[in-house]
Amino acid sequence: MKSTPDAGMGQQLRQPETGEDSLDGLLDEMDDTLGDFLDQAAAQPGAGTGGATPLPDQGRWGMDEMEGTFLAILRSSLKPVTRYIKALGSIRYNPSLYEIIDLTVGPMAELARRAELHELAGILRSLSESCREASLTNGDRARRSGLQKDVLESYQALSERVDIGYRGHRPAVLNLLLFYQRVRRESAFTPDDIRRFFAVGIPSVSWVSRTPATEIVSLSGISHEEIRRMKTISRQNGRKIGFKNSGLDLSRLSKLTTRL
Repeated sequence: MKSTPDAGMGQQLRQPETGEDSLDGLLDEMDDTLGDFLDQAAAQPGAGTGGATPLPDQGRWGMDEMEGTFLAILRSSLKPVTRYIKALGSIRYNPSLYEIIDLTVGPMAELARRAELHELAGILRSLSESCREASLTNGDRARRSGLQKDVLESYQALSERVDIGYRGHRPAVLNLLLFYQRVRRESAFTPDDIRRFFAVGIPSVSWVSRTPATEIVSLSGISHEEIRRMKTISRQNGRKIGFKNSGLDLSRLSKLTTRL
């Protein structure tokens, strides 16, 4: 398994509501953009064997434009990862937090690979794999510490490459963890539903509550009915998931936090 999120993400990532996987839709748009550029380049005088030599940077300009567009879209979904990473230093080990990071980053690694951004794909894949391993090391403290270091190093490389700075907010992450665990217990949601939902890049439970269902459906590719159920969960007990309704042991929850 595996923005600003409040305003910019929906506009940048909105896909036609066709029911297709939203990630595939994004790749289709990128393929169309690249195809249009190549068609235009082929139509230029001198594109054939007998014409003038094209400007040496013409093709690179098109690739730079496409890469810039891709990174802008990628940045919107990855911004919440900064919030998740900052929370690693302020709460005790929690496998769910690593799972959420993996759910957000993993699909983007495949997108970058298919867009032939191989260096970026490698960074994203490394972060995803380290998080996946870290989520499975509950009883091995030394290995857990080493993997957390790997996660932080991969994130640093990603942040330098994509510029995904975002304000950290520990209470928002704790509420998101409770929300995630509630969603996982719902029989109505399949693992694929959860993967697609969190691949959008969810900054907070309140974001789920206030973002229109049609927008989340467009971003995630899952059904209106399932999104409405997720929004219902997010709205329980006001803007936060209620501790009593979360199904978590409060004494265990209190051990999550170590410092403000």
